[in-house]
Amino acid sequence: MYKCEKIFLHGLFNFKIVFLLFLQPWLLKKSNWIVWGGDLYHYKFRKRNFKSDVQELVRRFVIKNFGAITTLVKGDYDLAKKWYGVKGDYYHGVYINPVNLEYLQKVKKIKKDNRNGINIQIGNSADPSNNHIQILDLLKKFKDENINIYAPLSYGNHDYAKEVVHYGKELFGNKFKPLLEFLNPEEYSKYLASIDIAIFNHERQQALGNIYALLYLGKKIYIRSDISTWDYLKEQLNLNLFDIKEINNQNFVEFTNCNNLEDNTEKIEKIFAADYIRSVWKKIF
Repeated sequence: MYKCEKIFLHGLFNFKIVFLLFLQPWLLKKSNWIVWGGDLYHYKFRKRNFKSDVQELVRRFVIKNFGAITTLVKGDYDLAKKWYGVKGDYYHGVYINPVNLEYLQKVKKIKKDNRNGINIQIGNSADPSNNHIQILDLLKKFKDENINIYAPLSYGNHDYAKEVVHYGKELFGNKFKPLLEFLNPEEYSKYLASIDIAIFNHERQQALGNIYALLYLGKKIYIRSDISTWDYLKEQLNLNLFDIKEINNQNFVEFTNCNNLEDNTEKIEKIFAADYIRSVWKKIF
């Protein structure tokens, strides 16, 4: 850290690193925190106790004095300013998606067999922040329709995954199809191509890799409108997506209407382009 010109912190989850920087604040000016999501929203969702309060004071000092902060969506930088009083320069960041453009272009040509019904994905992992139970309750009114509900649960909290599987099977029987095995990017691309509608109920910026890929493939996406992801995708990128609150008042025809989604493909394509990703990181570096 002393020898290097710049320090890049990909996520700020390890408190030992935070404390190391707290003890050597002169390193903060050349440090760039690249926000992943949970590291920022720790402010909002942390367990409230004495230890957590002390750690948060240390985090506040460190975060406030970073020389630069990089976020995947601008709204997360705004929240960092609001919550931690950050003074560092803002940079927009983007990561290379393992589900890349080559895979997506290949699977986009595959015609879906409509006889399989409507395929719905809920969430992207076995992290409780996905709020799967709420989504399943929202979809309960469609349980007699020709649907399949897929839930990627191959990584995250194992006990939580079991809870989701139990509840999903209880409500939807064999129509609920948990994905418990990890798929490589090419296999996951094929799986995403089979999805018609995806619902993400995170209360923070999360699941952007899945969302970008599904938008490119022309799928209908529901997310919460009160998170930074919505502002970035809807307002800045002008993408066509839907508020999860709408499902409450929709019938099945309205819920499954996937018209006017073709424009999303062209708008989101640049996120996957190597030249674009290179230009973003060039500014950061």
